[in-house]
Amino acid sequence: MLIYNIKTKVVCIISITKTQKLTKIPKITSLYEGSHTRLIQYQASSIINIASLQRKNYHIEKKKLRYVWLKNSLYTNITFARSLWNLIKKANIIKNIEKNSPIGLSFIKYQLDIHKKFHEIYYCYCKDFENILAIKKPIWGRKYTIINSNNYNVIIQEFFSQDIIF
Repeated sequence: MLIYNIKTKVVCIISITKTQKLTKIPKITSLYEGSHTRLIQYQASSIINIASLQRKNYHIEKKKLRYVWLKNSLYTNITFARSLWNLIKKANIIKNIEKNSPIGLSFIKYQLDIHKKFHEIYYCYCKDFENILAIKKPIWGRKYTIINSNNYNVIIQEFFSQDIIF
């Protein structure tokens, strides 16, 4: 099974401008501006590791694609994330992000100035996630852009396991 070709059956995509009207969005999918990895480390009381599924570099178009699972110390899948990097310049940050290191923690480690712009919150089903996470429930997710105007912007989609929804 190729996890990076996951196709979700979307029940609902909620525009960020409409989220203020909703009363029951799980806190983990709220518009938290900090590091998602740090948040789930705190919530799960566990060190978070990365299982890299696929990485591609498109040198002509200056793009980089990455698919990962964030896992706790018991190797339980917590968050599936895919990111598309649009490189404006050949940025050193790309070299500094270790293959098995969460993006957000790398930004913190190298003290990079970034801005997050949230686009959508997802409420969806996915057979692949149901099999991997052993659940038969809808999955929450979100899509946002991390911007550093000098070097890059990154579009990130995250889908959360029920273990971190609170």
